[in-house]
Amino acid sequence: MATTDAQIGWATETPPGTEATVTDFLPRRSNGTRFTRQTNHIDDDSFNAGRRMMDRAQRARAATTYSGTIASYLYDRGMLELFRAMFGTLVTTGTGPYAHTFTPGPLADDLLTVQLGNPYSGSGVAPFTYVGTIASAWQLDIT
Repeated sequence: MATTDAQIGWATETPPGTEATVTDFLPRRSNGTRFTRQTNHIDDDSFNAGRRMMDRAQRARAATTYSGTIASYLYDRGMLELFRAMFGTLVTTGTGPYAHTFTPGPLADDLLTVQLGNPYSGSGVAPFTYVGTIASAWQLDIT
């Protein structure tokens, strides 16, 4: 059951990788959702001027990734940017009503700033913002 405090919002990043301001929010079906953080490292056992840099391999930070599942209902507003990020290509025709056609395409430039609003013990919402997210997998269920 969704509450007004459990919400999700997204906005397309322009240019990709730059945080976008999220202004539209929709209710979520799951409360307390947070993404799991994984920081990847690169092991570096290189030499400098013929000597070893450290006794053990150095660890350099690489990309940090977040993963998780978000469940929401399908709404008649606010879904356009999300579907474009899921499919990759959007063609809009018409002058009202509009017809939107989504087809599979490259996702490299379809990054979103996603903001999850989780309820907390006080009143209000605790926001969690994730920049540079990509819809790498998704599922649409009709019940």
